[in-house]
Amino acid sequence: MSELTDLLLDASVLINLLHVRRLDLLTVTGHFRPVVPEDVLEEIRLPDQREALAAELEVGRLRLLRIEHPDVLEAAA
Repeated sequence: MSELTDLLLDASVLINLLHVRRLDLLTVTGHFRPVVPEDVLEEIRLPDQREALAAELEVGRLRLLRIEHPDVLEAAA
């Protein structure tokens, strides 16, 4: 089995997939590991969407990324 590539998600992608209830599309190929930065998670406002994300994080289909150094964000932009 090949190593998974981290797929860094932004709020727009998450909100749209949550809206159509298709977070499963993030893992369907088996090539990517969806990663949600903590700041992006905070942008999700609707309670049902937050619950859906929490469930995905709990079972390990999404990974939470804690960014401790703000300069990392600049490098990724």
